[in-house]
Amino acid sequence: KVRNLSDISTEDVKSVLQLATETMRSVRSRGEGRKRRTTELFNAAEYLGIIDINKALSDIEAALLDGKVTSVCMVVELLLWLHYDNKSITEDKQNVFITTLEKVCREEKCLKVSKQHLKMMIQALNYSPLPEKIQLITLLNEIKNSNDLSTCHENIQIRCDNVVIKRCDNVINVSPTRNKILSKVVHFLTRDDSFSAGTVFQCLYSFRHPYIRECRESGKCGFVVLYSKQDDGSWIAELNTDSEYYTRTGLHVHDLISSRDMYWYHTYLGTTAPDNRIRVVGCTMWWEKWLPNVTDWELEHEQFCIDYNVSDLYSF
Repeated sequence: KVRNLSDISTEDVKSVLQLATETMRSVRSRGEGRKRRTTELFNAAEYLGIIDINKALSDIEAALLDGKVTSVCMVVELLLWLHYDNKSITEDKQNVFITTLEKVCREEKCLKVSKQHLKMMIQALNYSPLPEKIQLITLLNEIKNSNDLSTCHENIQIRCDNVVIKRCDNVINVSPTRNKILSKVVHFLTRDDSFSAGTVFQCLYSFRHPYIRECRESGKCGFVVLYSKQDDGSWIAELNTDSEYYTRTGLHVHDLISSRDMYWYHTYLGTTAPDNRIRVVGCTMWWEKWLPNVTDWELEHEQFCIDYNVSDLYSF
């Protein structure tokens, strides 16, 4: 028989459950780390491949079920392109799509999108001259109103501290405050051919996971993402979890940090009127189509970001 049960508070129970969950995640991450010391975060060739076959909502559903799309944020980017290119999406098809998407998210196979992202995108679409925006805004509002698909508190936004460009001939340190240079870094995925194969962008992120209550290691908690240009001209982003790599970065990485909990993105600013600036999430090649009158897109200051999923903290 347990005595003094009344002395055990709800917070005590949460603390025990969080500690148990943290231990399990750490053990799992250690096992994965031994198998592969870098884990893929973004593959430009695969991303463009998904766009090429993205002709209907059923194509996005198939990519979700196959594990090729792992974030609702990416789903939203695909919807931007699909609704621009496809004018025959019925309400019934949209309802089936939302049901499938919610099912995938409930099974924890897809990361939720930030409600703030959706608010920014909906606000920007209101300035679009295209009639297709009405249907797309309706769908984005459905995603925003679904707690299975979007969140206010389960994602933590992490901003890039510094970028180091490692080329064959030299190494360049780039501060996020130098906006024009960082904008060029972002554009490398599709618009810059000046970087040769083997070029690596080393992006440093300071981040202390909420599970880590005490840390006695030197330097800041965080992680490094490597964006490397492949021989075929495409780019791959990988989370580097090799502790030896962090020696000169001023950061150290914890075992529980996982690329499966991350979604990389950036935000842009554009002008719709002399006194009106809007903010959007995602690739500018979508927004250039929806907002053709905006010609001054630029990367928002210090917005070379990653959303980190900490939903386990809110599952009690």
